[in-house]
Amino acid sequence: MRFRLFNFVILLLLILTSCQVSVEKPPGVSLLVANFDTQSDDGQPWGVLFSRILADKINFAPDEIIRSPFYGWVEEEIKTLYGDERKRTALSRREAIQLARIFGIKNVMTGVLKKHQNQVEVRGEIFDLDTSATIVAFKLRGTLDELPDLLSQSALDTLKTLGVKLPRRNRKYIRRRTPSSYRQFERAMNAYFLPEERATESAELWKKIADEDPEFAFAYVEWAKRTAVEDSLNSYFIAQKAYQKFPHNGRIHQVYMATLCNNKRYKKAVEECEKFLKENPDNPRVMLLLAFSYKEMENYKDAVDTLKQAALQYPHHWSMQYNCAWMALEWAYRARKGRYFNELSSEEKQIFSDGVRLALKKLLSAVEIYPENGKIWTLLINAYKENGYPTEYAERAFEKAYQLIPHNIQAYQNLLWAYSYGYSNEPDKAKALIKRVINDYPDDPEVYMEGANFWWHTLRWNPSPPDYCRDEITWLVDKAVELGGLTSKYASDGVYLLVDTENYKQAYSLAKKILANPEGWPEQFRKFPHEIYRWAGESARKLGDYDNALRYYQLCIDNKPCQTCGYESVFGMGQIYGIRGEYDKAFEKLELATKVMPNEDTAYTNFAYFAQKSGKELEKGLKYALKATQLKPYKADNWRILAQVYFKLGQPEKALEAIERALRLKPHSAMYKRLKQQYSGK
Repeated sequence: MRFRLFNFVILLLLILTSCQVSVEKPPGVSLLVANFDTQSDDGQPWGVLFSRILADKINFAPDEIIRSPFYGWVEEEIKTLYGDERKRTALSRREAIQLARIFGIKNVMTGVLKKHQNQVEVRGEIFDLDTSATIVAFKLRGTLDELPDLLSQSALDTLKTLGVKLPRRNRKYIRRRTPSSYRQFERAMNAYFLPEERATESAELWKKIADEDPEFAFAYVEWAKRTAVEDSLNSYFIAQKAYQKFPHNGRIHQVYMATLCNNKRYKKAVEECEKFLKENPDNPRVMLLLAFSYKEMENYKDAVDTLKQAALQYPHHWSMQYNCAWMALEWAYRARKGRYFNELSSEEKQIFSDGVRLALKKLLSAVEIYPENGKIWTLLINAYKENGYPTEYAERAFEKAYQLIPHNIQAYQNLLWAYSYGYSNEPDKAKALIKRVINDYPDDPEVYMEGANFWWHTLRWNPSPPDYCRDEITWLVDKAVELGGLTSKYASDGVYLLVDTENYKQAYSLAKKILANPEGWPEQFRKFPHEIYRWAGESARKLGDYDNALRYYQLCIDNKPCQTCGYESVFGMGQIYGIRGEYDKAFEKLELATKVMPNEDTAYTNFAYFAQKSGKELEKGLKYALKATQLKPYKADNWRILAQVYFKLGQPEKALEAIERALRLKPHSAMYKRLKQQYSGK
């Protein structure tokens, strides 16, 4: 019987290569497939398997036109409510209706599967939640061998009923049978429902199926997704190959875009997202990928604008509103310590405020239905924080989440954030929480690293951080690395945190320990070796070890760095040469840095600074100083350097105008006041 079950499975999971331009997408179509009840003589959960595969088939075939719970709007929310993959399939009729109302889904499919010996009967219906009317009912009878063809026709009839018009190519592909061996597909499907630690086994099986059946697009998608758990770089190559083979398949295209982001190919990710959205402007996931790529490229304005567009498109989709709101606010705040947020329009700020309010409302509805679900309580911690509630609310949500899910790292992290900048500034409470969780889990490096991340965040963004921030970061990172080892992610994350919080001595020491054993590098540095060289170079430069800094920066450049690391390395070399008085080399490196990141102001200002200091390249220095003030007019030092260049060129009137602009930004600067006296001749 088990073999027949999976023979049935293999023939159901047929998919089609999407023809996106020709498929008509009716507005407002959404569907949640509930778990079909089972009445079987062999005790097997046929209804659960049936509903899951039918949802896959309906959703994947027309390229996410139908918003099913497994690949549509609410996938992450159902993962939150139900946990692992197997629990997510078990949606009863009552739960499906509750979820549909929480998440704004229009239609629900329910049914029952009866099996006796080799005969199967399936009864199902789709009803409209707004009117409570049944819009389609179906009844299927046949043997196990006949059922796949009947279900293919049922999937097509469902799409037709909901107003989705498929081209002939798609209809043909949804009926196609895969020639892959039943036994291999059975094993792959079995691994598909296993936990992530079996991802390697599953990936190998999906690879074999894709090799045997080159037209089986679903196998490529699962192969890339499963490989991403173990090796994101390999997943990228698989997804790239699949996309080249199935360029019109939206699911494969989205997996490809995700692997681009995972491997820091953000420029290419932006290109692919924009190409996808031209043909599919209503896909929220791709909008989030696009915003994320913009943010990683430090293009905060386009990131927030993309999120704003997504929030406007989905005013009743609480998860989209919530994600857009908190990401936009966070990224805007981080963009030069909140200056960009001040430039947002009142309409944009209102969108973000509406988003976090809607998120809280929906989460409170969800927690009434599922009061024993720790993940919802965990999300509530952030929702309370973003809505400006006193931290007592977040603390109560944390206690519930921590009770329901022991070792709840996310709840721990969320409450720490609630104690952070903005609505609350309670570092002593945060310190006590870190101590409490460390006492509960003293051997878990993740607990220490999350504490270090909190103090890093506090030091960078809190206007009045406590004096002990750097000391806390140092000992927490040391403990995380001690427990996790130099080959762990805690070593690579620790180097970054130490450098970024100006703990250069400790960062340099840790970086040299890692560099001493290249074969034992953390995974991040094995994939992207330029990063360890950049952090080592940065630490060495700040500590005055210029020879080694130049060597590490060059090694970073030689290892094909990302745009940011390449810029920082070339820029750092330019600074070192300028400090040493080797101005020609400094100008060469700094000019190269302006080409690597033309919208970053620091290379322009440093070029201008060394130009006025050396008396060389003054005309170009003036040009670059003006460029810096255009890029970042709110940075007082940009105007100060412009003033110095003007004065060096013998233009004291313009120098005085520039230093007065700087003083308006920093009215208490003693240095700026002295320069104003000098330029005014007083």
